[in-house]
Amino acid sequence: NVAVFAEHLLQLTPRFSFSGGTRIEYGQTDMTGTISYLAPAKVPNQILHRFPLFGASAQYKLNGFTSLYAGISEAYRPIIFADVIPANALEKIDSNLLDSRGFNAEFGIRGNWRNRVHFDVSVFALHYNNRVGSTIIQENGQSLVFKTNLGNSITRGIEFYTEINVLETKNAKISLFTSTSYFDARYVQGTLVAGGKITEIAGNRIEATPRWMTRNGLQGRYRGLSAALQYSWVDMSYSDPENTVNPTANGSKGTVPAYGLLDFNATYRVNKHWSVRASVSNISDTQYFTKRPTIYPGPGVWPSDGRSFTMTLMVKL
Repeated sequence: NVAVFAEHLLQLTPRFSFSGGTRIEYGQTDMTGTISYLAPAKVPNQILHRFPLFGASAQYKLNGFTSLYAGISEAYRPIIFADVIPANALEKIDSNLLDSRGFNAEFGIRGNWRNRVHFDVSVFALHYNNRVGSTIIQENGQSLVFKTNLGNSITRGIEFYTEINVLETKNAKISLFTSTSYFDARYVQGTLVAGGKITEIAGNRIEATPRWMTRNGLQGRYRGLSAALQYSWVDMSYSDPENTVNPTANGSKGTVPAYGLLDFNATYRVNKHWSVRASVSNISDTQYFTKRPTIYPGPGVWPSDGRSFTMTLMVKL
């Protein structure tokens, strides 16, 4: 793989700057040998990808504390070895698998107010063509994971971050923070063919993409002690492009329910050499899962960790 990248920054005025860039990439994968569960004709012997990518961004300073920014850039996801070679006999790869292309655009404002409120708010759009994904198909009475180009998608959303300094002195600081995102992620074009049945997925939500994700908390420090309490919440999502709601018998399809987690961590610096760190994850011992695996460790749900506690002694010489 060989890549060349160049970028140029133009400071047009003291407040306005513009940057343009390009990346040119050449890659080639050559393969030899055999795979026990694949016919020789299905083992590709060469994969090529050659593409240029372009991008541009701009920033305008409203004042010494706040600025507007915007940018757009192309994206390219070439087909690689792991895409065209199934990991085991229970996977099947579309023989017409294509490279993915797209672009990302954003516009936002960031800055601070009287050094007490820090913020960054942006809107964005992510366009993804020939999206590569997997679905479950039935073939000869057996469930297989089928990897293919599911279709074209677009994700629009808002990202919001702010931190408010409630108290700040020489030895102490207390602040509230939030980092929240909204995603409207949908297929704009695409069909699935399984068992002779054609399923239209245009308008469906993209799998593994929740509408809302938010992290909020309280953090503070006093002399050598710092601590943070954070609550995270993730909205429900679908596990497959068909947006199956009710779980299948083996659990490989269905929704991934929303969940919320409460975490706490603290660090005490005894001196410049010694410090102690402690944390409690999932304080409420919430039972949740984030995905429905199809192969390893088997169809169903993959439970996440319950409540856990850790303590670390750190020494810096």
